[in-house]
Amino acid sequence: MRQYVACLLFSLVAALLIPISAGAQEAADCVAVFDSIGTRVGRTSLSASGTARVLFNHEGRLARFDIRPDKFEPAATVYFTEADCTGDAYMTRDGIIQPSAYVVGTDVWYPDTAATLVPLTPASRRDSNTGACINSVGSLGPAAPAYNFTLPTYTPPFHVGPEACFTPDEPDPEQFINGCISKNGTLKIVADPADCTPRETPISWLGQ
Repeated sequence: MRQYVACLLFSLVAALLIPISAGAQEAADCVAVFDSIGTRVGRTSLSASGTARVLFNHEGRLARFDIRPDKFEPAATVYFTEADCTGDAYMTRDGIIQPSAYVVGTDVWYPDTAATLVPLTPASRRDSNTGACINSVGSLGPAAPAYNFTLPTYTPPFHVGPEACFTPDEPDPEQFINGCISKNGTLKIVADPADCTPRETPISWLGQ
């Protein structure tokens, strides 16, 4: 018995002394969602439900998406002030918590978390599963204005992968806009400040 324990202890110590490669010790600091052809969707955090959560910046407001391997999850409902899903759009939210956006194809609606909640009796809504329009939904209660935009085209299935991290102090070069100002004050947009003529003044600024 003692010989068995000694052998076991020796094996354990030997295993602890075996060097682990540097590559095996690396962790993924930053992770993003990509579609099947490698198009980047956005930086992500994984939720307990198995979905990947991505935040889009739309005109200074945030739209949150829950993404499954095969689709953007339409885990929300959008309400309209008029029948047939027309008129102003609204969505419910809980305080400043950002709920999931509503996605049908490439159409996106999301609530403004900075807006004041208002009582609402909508006339119609989009079904959260099928996207079909349903009329006469009755009283809803407090809701926030919902904004709409068109999602870029992505090709499922989606997957997560590592990417290089960056800080707000290091803007993405693709966000910069380059231009040339002529002597009469006319501005033209160019791909590179080097495209300006000798009589023009090159400028660059950070796009929104």
